[in-house]
Amino acid sequence: MSGHVFVAICPARLLASLCLMCSAVPSSSEVPPTLPARDALSYYEGTWTLVNNPDGNRNWRETCSWLQGRKNHIACRALENIEGITVETLSIYTYDEASGDYLYYGFRRRGNISVERGKRIPNGFQFMPAASPGKPRTRTTLVEGDDGHAHTTDETLQADGTWLVTKTVEYLHRRP
Repeated sequence: MSGHVFVAICPARLLASLCLMCSAVPSSSEVPPTLPARDALSYYEGTWTLVNNPDGNRNWRETCSWLQGRKNHIACRALENIEGITVETLSIYTYDEASGDYLYYGFRRRGNISVERGKRIPNGFQFMPAASPGKPRTRTTLVEGDDGHAHTTDETLQADGTWLVTKTVEYLHRRP
């Protein structure tokens, strides 16, 4: 027996080790891991145009990209032609690691600023502005559809606790 070492292996331990090794190999049917929270904002990257707009304006186009440097914030610039005048708005999406919320800052054409907190939902995001006394609660849900389409639904909370759809918009989203 010179130069050889023999180790006695307990059959139960061998079986347990093999089971652990097999379970560590992902099967082809498993769902891939989700993106880290901040990276999920890459959903917004690209160019957005309106497919339908209840307000009737189809001359709207938004382009979204990461701010240069680290991928911390997505900036979206929208251009809209209103009665022959081009108007620009700015939106910023970011992630607040401390609270686990997504944040939306919208700088609108009439000078108002919108600040909303959101969360990821399957295939999209849902945002709500902070509650304001005397104003109804609202929320906007954005869901990715098929073939580059995305759908938003604006809702208002009713007195009975149900959400009433107030507006839906369909977008065409082309990624870079």
